[in-house]
Amino acid sequence: MVNIISVISMLGIMISTAALIIILSVFNGMEDLVTKSINSFNPDLKVTIKEGKVFTIDSTLLLQLESLKEVQSVDVVVEGMLLLSYGERQVLARLKGCNQSYISVNQIDTLLIDGAFKFNNNSEFDEAVLGAELAAILQINLNSPEFLKCYYPRRLKKNFANPTEAFTTLYLAPLGVFASYTQYDKEYIFCPISFARQLMSYNDEITSIEIKLNSSKELKVAKQKIENILGSQYSVQNKFEQEELLFKTIKNEKLVIFSILTFILFLATFNIVGSLGMLIIEKKEDVAILKFLGASNKLIRHIFLLEGLFISIVGGLLGMVIGFILCFLQQQFHIVKLGNETSNYIISHYPVQMSGIDFLFVLLTVVTISFLASWLPTRKITHRLTLKK
Repeated sequence: MVNIISVISMLGIMISTAALIIILSVFNGMEDLVTKSINSFNPDLKVTIKEGKVFTIDSTLLLQLESLKEVQSVDVVVEGMLLLSYGERQVLARLKGCNQSYISVNQIDTLLIDGAFKFNNNSEFDEAVLGAELAAILQINLNSPEFLKCYYPRRLKKNFANPTEAFTTLYLAPLGVFASYTQYDKEYIFCPISFARQLMSYNDEITSIEIKLNSSKELKVAKQKIENILGSQYSVQNKFEQEELLFKTIKNEKLVIFSILTFILFLATFNIVGSLGMLIIEKKEDVAILKFLGASNKLIRHIFLLEGLFISIVGGLLGMVIGFILCFLQQQFHIVKLGNETSNYIISHYPVQMSGIDFLFVLLTVVTISFLASWLPTRKITHRLTLKK
């Protein structure tokens, strides 16, 4: 009976440990995927005005930014919320007007899953590239002659008496679809900056300056130089500062899941309390013999403590091996798919990335909980049994 309980305890620890390794590795994979997507979507540095929404920038300042040795390319952007209509479907989206050279700043073309990111200046209609989820909501067909209808509230000549004239209405031809595997896929639509300015009634105003650097190692130096050139009225953010909330959310989710699984491991490990309790009762005659031969209470406690630690650590190590094998198989053979074959995801399977720090942290967690679960019963029960002698 004692052996059965010990095996059950070991299996519980093994499964919990394997689950911890797998979940942490999946979160690492997701975080790495999001980071790569953001690296392709967001600029190295983004300049915005601290007060207000739009601003004008002198061409000499832009030339100064472009002339910095750390800077590879600079582009200006006009961005704003609008209402999109396609057929009978409508959705709110974020319009981002940019130049064709914008792909040298954020490499959005590397995220394309359909169509192209190449605005044709000779085309009769302005063209647009949408996020995958946005395209799915609107049921966009790139081969259809149907156009996207764009509504933006008039900033200048407002007519509250006639609601139909409260919006500027222009048309876009869907050109391509991108997938970044982030919230951008259901938010963003790209178009020529001239179209965005016309829709929003801007002349030379912009909402941001986006900058690509030659090397990420030069980030701090470049950021400081740009802040010195532009002055204190502008905010300069790197990739992670632009998406601070997103990365905090990922880390918090990982912490919550780890806490839940650690609690399950805690419950599984405390089966050892019952296992050791029964083992001590079963071995009470052996304890008496050891005591008669001169064994101290401390030695007897250590024997049972090591028994409990052995069960836990073996279970933990087996769980880590199983977790490693399953993660390795997922990395190599993509066993668990993400959606079906027709899904427009940037990857077809759940991403997994194992980390040595995670393995070490899980092992320390198992050892710590195991020590507590083994120490409590041996401390009290062996003391009672040795007193009976």
